[in-house]
Amino acid sequence: MKYTLKDDCGTCNIKTVSPHPIKFSIEKEKKYSKYRRKAKL
Repeated sequence: MKYTLKDDCGTCNIKTVSPHPIKFSIEKEKKYSKYRRKAKL
């Protein structure tokens, strides 16, 4: 197994994936929180 920062593997020519999880924004959650609370009622 080799490590690379490129989009494609140089050895097997397949697309690589990022080992990092996707970004999570709490600000987006705050933006819609009033609607989420209304939906629970």
